[in-house]
Amino acid sequence: MLAYKQNKQEDIRKFKFIKNNEQILEFKHIDKPTKTFYIINIHLPAPDENEKKNYEIGEIAKVYAIYKRKVPVIIAGDFNISRKELIRGSNLSDAIIDGNKGKYIDEWGQKTTVNQSKKEIRLKSDYDHFIISNNSLFSISEQMHHVFSKDKKEGYEQLKIGKEIYTNSYDYHRGLSDHIPIMIKLKFVD
Repeated sequence: MLAYKQNKQEDIRKFKFIKNNEQILEFKHIDKPTKTFYIINIHLPAPDENEKKNYEIGEIAKVYAIYKRKVPVIIAGDFNISRKELIRGSNLSDAIIDGNKGKYIDEWGQKTTVNQSKKEIRLKSDYDHFIISNNSLFSISEQMHHVFSKDKKEGYEQLKIGKEIYTNSYDYHRGLSDHIPIMIKLKFVD
């Protein structure tokens, strides 16, 4: 990345993300060091930047295609694209997107982005996702959900984070984030 910043005429990067804020980390199972997997964190361009966003999805598909052949891959982050768009408009047809049971059998997505309401905490978009390559290293033991609830939620009366209590989306967004944190639980297969 440093070489690219110094001389953009010679772009030697393997993946040419526009924002260049993707991180690829390799993890090894502590008891089985030959069991490795990659976690890739991404943040795609804003929802209104369709051309850039579509380009970045193409780069993610390249990363996924290359690394899934070597080791299991988990791509997670703010895609700024709905689950439905991600399923229909990408080359990730063999991937598990957000989960593989219950509400994740169809194209439904869990809303994770807060609106700007000053009256309540309401959610408006399903832009945050986990993409997991089918593999034999681990299975999903908990489908993707908000950290605060395993149920499908469209909003919250309040959210307590540390010492702060948020009662509306506007304050939550200004004080912390425009996204509700999500999680997925994986279990190593013996």
